[in-house]
Amino acid sequence: MAVPIFDYFSDWRTRRLTCPACVWEGTFEAGDRELFDGLQDCSCPGAHGLLAAPMLAILQFPTEGEWREHWDELSEAEQRHLQRGWGQA
Repeated sequence: MAVPIFDYFSDWRTRRLTCPACVWEGTFEAGDRELFDGLQDCSCPGAHGLLAAPMLAILQFPTEGEWREHWDELSEAEQRHLQRGWGQA
């Protein structure tokens, strides 16, 4: 099974994911998430016994350039957070 890789500015918050093993269905944020440098992944939160829970999707975090390209789509809180991180606040 191919795991979808979502762009941060796509519909990943509302897209429905389905586990191929247990047929759990939900959003990325409702799944079991693990944070890495540059991305976050989502695995099925359902019961899988001794088997590893299937990975359902990957979310890539934007680069600074991509944040800037989508600036007008961000909330004021997101803009303030980014500006602090860039040393502009």
